[in-house]
Amino acid sequence: GSRRGREIVPYVSSSVTRAVGDRANPFVQRTALGSAAGLDAKLGLGRGLTLDLTVHPDFGQVEADPSEVNISGVETTFQERRPFFVENGGLFSLSIDESPDEVLFYPRRIGRAPGIIADSSGGFARQPGLTTILGAAKLSGKTAGGLSLGAMEAVSGAAYADVRDSLGRDFRTLGEPTTSYRVVCAQQDRLAGKTAIGGKLTAVKQFNVGSTGSK
Repeated sequence: GSRRGREIVPYVSSSVTRAVGDRANPFVQRTALGSAAGLDAKLGLGRGLTLDLTVHPDFGQVEADPSEVNISGVETTFQERRPFFVENGGLFSLSIDESPDEVLFYPRRIGRAPGIIADSSGGFARQPGLTTILGAAKLSGKTAGGLSLGAMEAVSGAAYADVRDSLGRDFRTLGEPTTSYRVVCAQQDRLAGKTAIGGKLTAVKQFNVGSTGSK
């Protein structure tokens, strides 16, 4: 099997955001400070398998998606560029009806923008741009016997929008619940790689759906 190895990379980041906005909007921060910390780890398990772990991943250096205006009811799909999901990503790809854009597992939904837009009720709302990936783990590789394995689980945290309505009442609404994404796949090469047989299972579970509350 392949040589076992271990790589752990912690990170700490900070940011300063300057913005101009409506002075009447209580959520406008002309100067906003931010900070984050997390780590990435890679563990060689031998037999061609690798375990990747990430906690609060930072994808700030990844190329941004092109701007879009989508007024249809069909989701726009984008190329995956985030390193954690790109590496050995082919193991998790399985098209439907021979269409490359129709797949069983679309990783860009992990850490996506909240699906529910807050109703400001005639007041003001502060909507989070993206959900936060709390952590993810991925087992992937191919054994000497031609067995390709892939298993991934990722959890994104709940995202809330802060709202101040026209009567001055403050509350928050759920834009995206805490969500667990899971995919497991296996494929065995046959006839010296001329054919293969395999399968895939996917699952998504959402928590605290419908949660809302006063501040």
